[in-house]
Amino acid sequence: MEALNPQFKPNFKNVSTEFSQVCKERKAGVMDFLGKFDGMISLSGDILRYENPANDYCADENCKLQKWLEEYGIEKKISTFSMIENDVGYDQLVECVKNHIQEKKGVQLNDQLFRVYCFEEMIANTVQGAFHKISGIINKLSFLSSFVSITPVWNVTNSHLKEALELWSAGECSSADTDDVPTPEEWKKVEGVCKIVDSIYEVSNALFQAKHHTANVYLYHLHELREILNQASVDSDNTIARGMLKACDRYWDKMFLLLGISAALDPQFKMKYVEFACSKVKGADGSSQAAAVLGVIVKLFDEYTLRFSEKVNCTS
Repeated sequence: MEALNPQFKPNFKNVSTEFSQVCKERKAGVMDFLGKFDGMISLSGDILRYENPANDYCADENCKLQKWLEEYGIEKKISTFSMIENDVGYDQLVECVKNHIQEKKGVQLNDQLFRVYCFEEMIANTVQGAFHKISGIINKLSFLSSFVSITPVWNVTNSHLKEALELWSAGECSSADTDDVPTPEEWKKVEGVCKIVDSIYEVSNALFQAKHHTANVYLYHLHELREILNQASVDSDNTIARGMLKACDRYWDKMFLLLGISAALDPQFKMKYVEFACSKVKGADGSSQAAAVLGVIVKLFDEYTLRFSEKVNCTS
């Protein structure tokens, strides 16, 4: 700052005071907005756990989380909790949130819609799981090029593997040269995984690169993803594809109700698409899964009708 303005002589106390004042003003604005907000809120576990272990929130009755919810006045406005699947910390945290909300207003539909699992996280974990199953082959490829490795960004890993495949197709990586080069069978396995991941990337790109994310299209893309994995597992004896399909099916079972409601309320999908998707995924059991969606929509409508009636009576 002094380089830009030699006359500016900041000190820690002044900067700290200004910073505290800005934080107070922004916090007051957020609290005012949430206090007047007449709707439901989805709470994110990532925000609550940022640099804080879950136990900080669940230590006792006067835990930080409860104080935070009370301070911002959103205890009765939380409808869902976004979390990461198979994370012990999140499980502890969501139970703490749910129990606190249950005491204040109750959780909608007995917790059927409360837990929301991240679709993008499921895709990333599924693809990374496939890469780890061929990690031995990838280690051989890293011997040929330092760029080939399993990275946290799965589409980058896939791009590196495809570059290695191009070299192999051009005859530049022959297993006859050294034992550290993958065999033709191993190259074929890498090629198969890359083909599946390419298709997954197209689905992911269509969904997450959209300008506006809306919940109504998630079921469509989840069904599209499942069809890709199902076809890949049928085409050959592909244990990797079958493992990815199982992961997708687990996500389907956990999130179908919420995604089905969103799709059913979309005029371009409606219940017809929900019924179609259920029949393709669950076969004969699909009708009961689709009926569950319609039943929940009716219950939610009844709840909101009652809530709206109470609000009208209070204002009249």
